[in-house]
Parts: sequence; C-alpha cells; structure tokens
Amino acid sequence: MSADWTQRGFIKQGHRHNTEEKKLSVHNVGGLKKKWANATSHPIVCSIAVTEKLVFFGNFAGDVIAADRATGVTAWKFTTGAFVDSSPALHDGILFIGSNDSTMYALHAATGALKWKTPLGGGVLFSSAALEGGDLYVGGLNAVVKLRQSNGALQWVRPFSGFVASSVAIDDDAIYVSGDDHIFSLHKASGAKRWAFNATFASSTPVVRGERLWAGTQNGDVFCLDADTGKKIWHQKIGDVQFASPALADDTVFFSSIDHSLYALDADTGSIRWSFATGDLVDSSPAVANGVVYVASFDGNVYALSAHTGAKLWSFTMGGPSISSPSVSHEHVYVGSYDGNLYSFGL
Repeated sequence: MSADWTQRGFIKQGHRHNTEEKKLSVHNVGGLKKKWANATSHPIVCSIAVTEKLVFFGNFAGDVIAADRATGVTAWKFTTGAFVDSSPALHDGILFIGSNDSTMYALHAATGALKWKTPLGGGVLFSSAALEGGDLYVGGLNAVVKLRQSNGALQWVRPFSGFVASSVAIDDDAIYVSGDDHIFSLHKASGAKRWAFNATFASSTPVVRGERLWAGTQNGDVFCLDADTGKKIWHQKIGDVQFASPALADDTVFFSSIDHSLYALDADTGSIRWSFATGDLVDSSPAVANGVVYVASFDGNVYALSAHTGAKLWSFTMGGPSISSPSVSHEHVYVGSYDGNLYSFGL
C-alpha cells in the first residue's frame, strides 16, 4: 500500500513522486480501469488529496468535496464563495484549501466542519497551500503569505506586483516561488528575499532537491538553479510551459507544455531525453510512481507513460478536457476533468 497524497507536490519540496507506490508499474499499468467517477457537474482542475479512506478536491462551483476513496460516494461538501482551482493540502486531520473568494479555509477532514478561515485580500488562483512545521505558505493576488495551521493567523505577507499562480516549494533553508518575471527564494521566518533570478513569465511551481532547483516559464524556458545562490546551472528551451509544475524522479525532471507535449529532461544537464505528444495542450502537472509518469491533456485523455522511455502504456478518454494534475496513491490514480467528474482508476 502506498503513501497518502496530502499536498499538491506530494512532499513539501514539490517532487510529485510517490516513492512508496509499489503495485502499479510499467508491467501492469496497462490494465488500469475506471473504478468510479464522482459527478459534480462543474469542472475540476486541481490535484487531489488522498488518504486511505477519503479523497478531497474542489471545483468551479466553489465546492470542496470529500468522497469515499473506495466507492466515490460523496462524504461531505463545503461551499466557498467562488470557484476553487487550488489543490487541497492535509495535515493532522485538517484540510487546507484556498478559494477565489479571497479566503484560505481550514476544514475538519472527517466532517467538512469549518475550523477557521482567513481573508487574504485577493483570490487564490491555482496556488496551493504548502505545509511545514505548523505553518502554511500560499500565493494569491499580489502576495505570498504565511499562516499558522492551528488558527489561520497571518505571520507575514510578501508583496508581488501581480497574482502568484505558483505554489511554494520548501526545503530546510528557504521557500521558493515563481512570480513577477522572477524565480524567488524567500526566508521562511520573514518572507524577505534571499535571491531572485530573472525569468520572464515565470509561473510554474519550482521543485527543489538538495542544492538544486528546477522551474519553467510561459516562454518555454526551463531552468536549473543553485538553490542557495540562484545562479543558473543550465537552461533548456521547450514548448510553452504555462502554469504546470514539473515532477522530479531520480535523475529526470518532467515538464508539461502547451505545445501538446510532455518532456523528460536530464536533471543534471537539461538535455531532452524524450518527449510525448498528446492531441492538445498539456497544462497538467505530471506525477511519477514506480517507473510510470502520469499526466492529463486538454485532448480529454489521461496518460500513463514509461518514465524511462516515454512509451505510452495506457490512456483513458474522459468526458472533457483536463488540466488536473494526477495523484497516485493507494494503488490508484485520481484525476479531475472539465466534464465535472473526479475519476478513480485501479487494477
């Protein structure tokens, strides 16, 4: 049995790589079948939080929904004041999620009851809570903020000139975020700038491992930076990355592109190892587990590919386009669609 998927990036560094998934593999993933679909009638574009018993997601109606992981039956629903495209994060029985009603919510995961809500002064557009040590970090309209998980108390606000669609990646020393045509490293304690790397149209959530960081831009520029100094290690040009964040597994970093493709790059050098073309733009962040990379496309399909070669192992055609980022947890794959369904796939 694999680990819970409790925040958008799977871990605070944002790798989107479930190293504990051992059942689904390149040898059997071709046998995935739809287990259920939770029909909400409103687009679902977020990544899904997954526990052993429940899955959690939001939709364009402003609903935050918990569904039974085994059956897909809705367990509870909490309605915010505007559409929800931010992904949920879960810690110690509390679900954290932002809404475009300019509010961050903390809900009891078992019941959906409100624990606290904190107004942020602007909508939360795609940026999702990143959790560490009793704190959460999230981007919104013109700012990145730090809140206490226990009560929603505001710890600091780091102003930006435009909205921050990037989520935050966290390591031991700092947090990392894209916005204002830069990739930033900020001090956790204060939000003060450690360094800023000039990257026009920087938008994707960075991923960080050790002394290196990877991020993309809407220009199709992909960068690997020194996480301590912000110095460029390498640069690669692919199709437009848009808002999708990369996934990092072993020595490969995966980037989605609105040129219809998913790219696998050598994490050390930036050389392109392979690319896989779908039928439309790819603005879904990939997920990796046990040698398989999963991604959704605006062509309405969710794909499973060999992480090593890019060969297609499986696909499923949903009822509409998708930019939802798959979550791979407890031997299943979960992804949302513009058709209003949350899909569960298993063997």
